Amino acid sequence: MFQFIKIDNTNLICYQNGTILRQHIRSKKWSVCEGHNDNRGYLTIGINKRWYKCHRVIALAFKIIDIHSPYEIDHRDRNKKNNCVFNLRKLTNHQNKFNTSAKGISWCKDRNKWEAKIQLNGKTIHLGRFKIEEEAKQAYLDAKKVYHTLPV
Repeated sequence: MFQFIKIDNTNLICYQNGTILRQHIRSKKWSVCEGHNDNRGYLTIGINKRWYKCHRVIALAFKIIDIHSPYEIDHRDRNKKNNCVFNLRKLTNHQNKFNTSAKGISWCKDRNKWEAKIQLNGKTIHLGRFKIEEEAKQAYLDAKKVYHTLPV
């Protein structure tokens, strides 16, 4: 399945597997848009001297978001190059931060203990200090299940 979309007077065809075709203005021929990596690892395509993230173009084409949407597009499998429609979901900025690999624990020098913390709505929730790193890690993971639930 595919969807047509027009961006900056350029016709595009977006396929569910994440492939994007571009129609050349003069020749009217279609060709595959070869994505280029940006500095954060996302595939981007150039359209009329502007760069667009491929996953956002796909999300627009398949109506996951609209052009003025405040939502971010997340890759479910955390692979920034997998732009398949079924791998994309819309999340708020706050929800998208849950999907990071941040471990939520650190060594507290002045107390000689491991400290666990978690962020929620811009506020830090202190989970405690622990003698053993594994206990701090487990406290963070337990809190993550409670506070950082993502939509399916």
